[in-house]
Amino acid sequence: MKHRILVIDDSELDLSSLKRLLETEGYYVQGFQDPEDGIAYVRQNRGAFSLAIVDYNIPGTTGSKVAENLKQLDPSLQIATYSGDSRPDVYESLAMGSEYFIQKSLEADKILAIVKMFCARFEQRNRAVREEPVNDADLNLLQPIGMIGRSRHLVDVARLIHTYAPLDEPILITGENGTGKEMIALALHSLSSRRGRFVPVNCGAISPELLESEFFGHTKGSFSGAIKDKIGLIQSAAGGTLFLDEIGDLPFNLQVKLLRFFQEDEIRPVGSNQTFKVDTRVVVATNVNLEKAVAENRFRQDLYYRIKGFPIQLKPLRERQEDIPSLVLHFSRGSQKEFLGETVKFFQRYDWPGNVRELENEVRRSATLSPTSKVTIADINEGIRNAVEKPSGGFGLGLGLDYDEFKERQRRRDEEEERRFLTENSKTAGSIRELARDILRVSNSTLQGRLKALGIDFKAKPNTETKGTIHETT
Repeated sequence: MKHRILVIDDSELDLSSLKRLLETEGYYVQGFQDPEDGIAYVRQNRGAFSLAIVDYNIPGTTGSKVAENLKQLDPSLQIATYSGDSRPDVYESLAMGSEYFIQKSLEADKILAIVKMFCARFEQRNRAVREEPVNDADLNLLQPIGMIGRSRHLVDVARLIHTYAPLDEPILITGENGTGKEMIALALHSLSSRRGRFVPVNCGAISPELLESEFFGHTKGSFSGAIKDKIGLIQSAAGGTLFLDEIGDLPFNLQVKLLRFFQEDEIRPVGSNQTFKVDTRVVVATNVNLEKAVAENRFRQDLYYRIKGFPIQLKPLRERQEDIPSLVLHFSRGSQKEFLGETVKFFQRYDWPGNVRELENEVRRSATLSPTSKVTIADINEGIRNAVEKPSGGFGLGLGLDYDEFKERQRRRDEEEERRFLTENSKTAGSIRELARDILRVSNSTLQGRLKALGIDFKAKPNTETKGTIHETT
């Protein structure tokens, strides 16, 4: 796939320089100095671009306003702000539609790595509509990461890991407890060129009074008990990766200091009047909704915008039950016990609130306690059996359904997600041909079949040559 990149920059020199860099790597680039020309082009070519790169400092307007206009025209368009400014207001402007900012001072290879990441994410977002089956090449992506399963979700996550690994930028991993966030962080480090340490930290496990000293270090005598200089966690991971788990637990005052490190790549130990440059890549993770935390003034907006540019979202195990057979086989190796097919299917009916971690513990427990070489449903923990067989109500997968009913419920849920995706994108298209070719990149017949199956009556966008309901054939 040859990706198309839109660049809007009033500086002829900067525009031509970036255009030349991207074209050298095989990208098709459409550049504009006047933002109104770029906006008008997108209005006529919705869905045509994998990424838009917009200068922040544009005379007469701002990059954030341009991004907002572009997003209104094409909600699925990925936008990055391109700027020589690293001030906090640049981060805040991301709320207007841009997803990340690229500093003009970055080396060419780093800019290309960021662009490659956006293009990979563009392909991933469209892959769900194409319904591409997982193949052997896809599964090969999982092996160097240590991910176990066969779901499309895991393959998509693996692609992001391989794409993000070379970057020096912060990575945000979100997911429930037990989904494997630390394993993903370690894979990002292992697949990178960094040869420093991988330093994992649980932010919620450190006393608030010690957090600043733990993160940034301190000098001798800076406070009671500081009997000698101490290197902080950030500096101890120099040349490597610092993994901050549960970043949402950090207090506000430390969030400010952490943002400064992200902006300037420098730290100042407690009690020191000197700052030090540190080359540490940071991967952060959380099991809470940071957007909600920002709205409730529990997490700084500027820090959120700084870390959210390169996200990896891990689905809970209940939403990817097709991975359970592979996980059971993996966790039972060495036990000399065989899990019967009906036992594995029973596992697939359970909600797994503890996710992969809970499944691993249960596989090992039931294999150990089974009196025979065959692990049956009777060997499963009684609490799990009761949750599946005698549900007390509520939402989840452990609803006492038989396996066929469970699969049907999953199918309906997937269809509803696809229906929302197609409905959103159809609002920006003028015809089925445009929606299929330019936005979703599938054949007309494939798209028409899905629209019919989902009961979607496609309407053309307003103020186009084609009005009303679209009926096209391939």
